[in-house]
Amino acid sequence: MTATTDEMTSDELAAELEEWADSVDPADLEPIDVTCLHRIAALAERRGAAKTAAAAVEDEIAAAVQEARAVGHGWGVIGLYLGVSRQAAHKRYANRDRGAQAAPAPRSRPRPPPGPPAQGAKRFLLRAGPRPLVVVFGEVVPV
Repeated sequence: MTATTDEMTSDELAAELEEWADSVDPADLEPIDVTCLHRIAALAERRGAAKTAAAAVEDEIAAAVQEARAVGHGWGVIGLYLGVSRQAAHKRYANRDRGAQAAPAPRSRPRPPPGPPAQGAKRFLLRAGPRPLVVVFGEVVPV
């Protein structure tokens, strides 16, 4: 019984391949266009280089963001220069920023209790059908 390629050593595989190559008549072989395969390999190599370059640029951007935060620039301005929202800039770079400096924690608004809005709370009246609604700190509360 012939051994499978999984059971053969690399030397045995090489010997078998050479034996096959010696037995093949070159006139029986048909050329195959492999230009597209070479193109795929070149593009894959470029993609790998681009990922490496993109990672290096990302590290430089993170360092620049840390520097901007250290001198007091806010996430809104940083996001503007990155071409994203302040929330997107914060989400992407805040964890890196925390290690570089002790930036003040973002203030979060306490959620209002359910029910009627507290006196003096910022409210916006909405008309939604027969019942008006009030928006208090982003929460929609029926009146």
